Amino acid sequence: MLAASSRSAAKDHVVERADSFLTVKGEGVIVRLYETDGKGGEVEVGLKCWKKTWKGNLKKHEIVTLRFDKGAEPRVVNALEM
Repeated sequence: MLAASSRSAAKDHVVERADSFLTVKGEGVIVRLYETDGKGGEVEVGLKCWKKTWKGNLKKHEIVTLRFDKGAEPRVVNALEM
């Protein structure tokens, strides 16, 4: 399960696996984020199965691609790197 929350939102949002934008590549998981409110804000994305969390800020309408690997900290990647 992918858990995502926005500090500017009234409540936390949990995205179920079937409804998420997850792609498994090798030993990693790719997560694409898109800010839809046009306000930007702080976000937190976590993969509970690996006990990994990424925190950052999204600008309004920004798209961010994250890569989660078992043995490393989550990081922002360029979609062309995949």
